[in-house]
Amino acid sequence: MLHYAGSRRGLGADLVCAVDAALARVQQAPHTFPAWLDAPRYRCIIVEKFRFSIFFRERDSDVVVVAIAHPRRRPGYWLTRDR
Repeated sequence: MLHYAGSRRGLGADLVCAVDAALARVQQAPHTFPAWLDAPRYRCIIVEKFRFSIFFRERDSDVVVVAIAHPRRRPGYWLTRDR
């Protein structure tokens, strides 16, 4: 986020708003988002206007966000976080 905040005034705040909006959509209907092909137990949503994806999984009645990451930079590096 610091990169975006330093790039253009207000861009960091735009990123935070876009992430919040994506998380609200996930909270409403997590099962509607596609499974991640490399590890199907995870689902992902693309953060609009930015090159990030939110990777999450459903656990009981909760949604666990595992990473907010660029999907092409070191794909799957975050898999070891979810134990």
